Amino acid sequence: MRRLPALLVAALMLIALPVGVAARVLIVTKRHVGYLHYGSIQRAVNAARPGDWILIDRGVYDGNVLIRTSRLHLRGLNRN
Repeated sequence: MRRLPALLVAALMLIALPVGVAARVLIVTKRHVGYLHYGSIQRAVNAARPGDWILIDRGVYDGNVLIRTSRLHLRGLNRN
């Protein structure tokens, strides 16, 4: 049996938030994947709404990031 990628598992866990919470999960990755994603952190931040989660896949993402959205959650998936 194939294991789900860590990115997909994390996204599925966040979707299971309590009823009434309208948070979305935005995924940032440079890999070629078959689901909606963003190629840069800034693009995901620009598309985010208050309370959203941004999951950042492993890799090097150059450039500065300006966050103007309140209650935004940023998480890197590679803890190393």
